[in-house]
Amino acid sequence: MPKITVLLGASENPERYSYLATQKLVTHQHPVTAIGIKPGHIGVTPIITEHPMLNDVDTVTLYLSPINQKPYYDYIVALHPKRLIFNP
Repeated sequence: MPKITVLLGASENPERYSYLATQKLVTHQHPVTAIGIKPGHIGVTPIITEHPMLNDVDTVTLYLSPINQKPYYDYIVALHPKRLIFNP
């Protein structure tokens, strides 16, 4: 089973990098869990607002400003990702 990418800061706005990254990951058949402030969809990928506990998380990628990252610290650590990517 492929490992999961968790994308924090997901947005339905097609001009946002989080939107573009989600589409690229899905195009390349990577499983993505998109988490945002508001629920919605990026193509067929739902944007959820809760913080599910997931197994086999390979990557957590952040599309959040430093101040907005703080509420996610414990969640990120609990996921035990192989890598963490901070995006501009």
